[in-house]
Amino acid sequence: MLTLQKPPGYEPKDVRPVEDNNRDENGYCPAYADVAQGMALMGASDRQIASRFEIDEKRFKEWLFIYPDLYAKVMWGREGCIHAVAESLVMRAIGFSYKAKKVWQHNGTVIEAEVDTYVLPDVQAGIFVLTNRRPDQWANRSNHEVSGPGGKPIQVEDVTARELLERKLAGLADRFVLEAKPGDFERVK
Repeated sequence: MLTLQKPPGYEPKDVRPVEDNNRDENGYCPAYADVAQGMALMGASDRQIASRFEIDEKRFKEWLFIYPDLYAKVMWGREGCIHAVAESLVMRAIGFSYKAKKVWQHNGTVIEAEVDTYVLPDVQAGIFVLTNRRPDQWANRSNHEVSGPGGKPIQVEDVTARELLERKLAGLADRFVLEAKPGDFERVK
């Protein structure tokens, strides 16, 4: 069953200004790693994360190189999001069940119960997963190969338009020429 967990440090408070009392000589504060992770999880680009810290993108990329904790958290945020989406898509393709709370009323009494709910597999999600994971087996395309006689390569010859026309006319003439005997045609006067 799919369980998504918030990455460490990703809380709603991350949208507030970052307390940056302990910046180092490069202007980096360790609290930035958690904020950057949360932003990366939400799909933010390097430029967007950099603007959050009021620096340019080049400086942010330098920070990623200098500070391993920042790099690790940003990469986890980006990859964690991708893995969560991929896992959700696979779950949707194969179907899944989950516990849900159902509330109804019977004779004026409110009844609450926990029930198992099953989500049927989604055919489109299955097609999407298979065509992307096994394109050689599941791609929606045909592969046509053209070859010459006996499976040999097609012979290509360089012919001018005039030569082609002469060949066509010669072929037509061969089909319509009859053997004529003397006297078959009389001259009309």
